[in-house]
Amino acid sequence: PWGESYVYLCEKVANIWLKGHPDSIVLIANQDLSNEGDQAIFDYLNEKPRDWLYGLAYGPGSNAMSDYFRDELRDDLFAYAGTGAVNRYLRETLHQLPAQQKIVHYSDITHWISAQYEVANPNPYIARVFGRRTFHARPKAFYKIFQDIMPFSEGDIIYSEGYHDEFHQYMWARLLWNPNQSLDDVMTEYCELYFGEDAAPLMRQALYQLEENIEADLLDTDGIEKYYGLVTAAGKRIPDRFMETDHRWHLHMQKGVMDSFVQERVQKEHAFVQGAYDALREGFNEGADFEAAATQAMQIISTRQGMSFSMGELLNEAKHYGDISNERHGVRNIGPYRLDRQLVDLELVRTRIHEIAAMDDVSAAKESAQALLEEGIPVAPYRW
Repeated sequence: PWGESYVYLCEKVANIWLKGHPDSIVLIANQDLSNEGDQAIFDYLNEKPRDWLYGLAYGPGSNAMSDYFRDELRDDLFAYAGTGAVNRYLRETLHQLPAQQKIVHYSDITHWISAQYEVANPNPYIARVFGRRTFHARPKAFYKIFQDIMPFSEGDIIYSEGYHDEFHQYMWARLLWNPNQSLDDVMTEYCELYFGEDAAPLMRQALYQLEENIEADLLDTDGIEKYYGLVTAAGKRIPDRFMETDHRWHLHMQKGVMDSFVQERVQKEHAFVQGAYDALREGFNEGADFEAAATQAMQIISTRQGMSFSMGELLNEAKHYGDISNERHGVRNIGPYRLDRQLVDLELVRTRIHEIAAMDDVSAAKESAQALLEEGIPVAPYRW
C-alpha cells in the first residue's frame, strides 16, 4: 500500500534533512491513505525505534472514520464510537503509536463545508454564494471539537487558508494556551479586545447567531435579521478610537448585509417558481384545461427576474463596507462578486415546464408535471 512506500520515502528524506538540520523535528501526515496504508505506517513504527520521526501530523484526511479524503472507513471502530467519530480514530492512532512518537494536530479551522470538521447541514444557498472560504464563525462547534481532540495530542499547528477564519485563529490559540478557559470567557475577551467593553456583549451574541445562520432555513428564519441588527447596534457602541482603524466590525456588517441580500433573493426566487407551480397545479383540478395551465406556467416562468430596489441597496451597502475593510486591511466579503451563481435552479425549472407545455400527449405531460411538483423547488448544483 502507498502508506508503506510513503513512510520509507519520508525516512530517506528525513535522514538527509537531519544531517544539515539536526535540531529539527520531523512530522509526517497520514492524509488520504487507505486503512491498509495506515496500518503499514503503524507496523513500520512498531518494528523498531524510528528516531528520525517525532510524530504524526493529524489533519484533514487523517481520520479513517470520516469520508473526507478517505475512500474507505474503519467500519470496525463504529461498533463503539466513544464520544464520536471526531476523536475515536485519534484514540486508535494513539493506541497504535509507539510511546516515542506523538500526535500533533494540523486542524482545519478555515472551512465550513467540504472540510475536516464540516457543518452537518449547511444552508445550500449561502454555500453557493460564499463558497468554502468565507467569513464565518463557529464558536460552539469548534470549542467542542477542541475539547474532544486535544487530549490525544501534544498541540496543534492550525491550518488556515486566509483571514475569513480570523475569529477561529484567535479562539484556537487562546485555548491552546489555556484549554480550561470557558467559551464565554474566550469570546468576551476577544470582543472586548477588538470592539470595546460596551459593544462586546452584542458582538458576542452576534458571533453565536452567525453560527446558527450557517444552517438556517432562509425561507423561515429571523436569524439573518437578528445578526444584522446585533452588529448594527454594536457599531453604535464601539469607541471612536477603535472605529477609526476597524476592519473586523466592517467585515461583520458586510456579512450581515450580504446574508440579508441572499435571503431576500432566495425568497423572491421561491415565490417566483411557486407562482409557476401553482399555475401548473391548477391544471389538475376537475374540469380544468391542463394544456392552458401548462401554457400559463410557461409564460410565468419565462419572465426574467430582476433585482429589487431593496436588494440593490443591500448590495451597495455591502460594497461600501467592503471598500473600507479592503483599504484598511486588504480584506472584503466575496459575496457581491459571486452573484452570477444560480441559487434556485431557475434554468432547470424553465426547461422542464417548457418541455411539459410542448408535449402532445396530455397524460404524459401530466405525469411529468406531477413529478416536477413532487420534487419541489430545486437548488442549483454547485461544485465547491
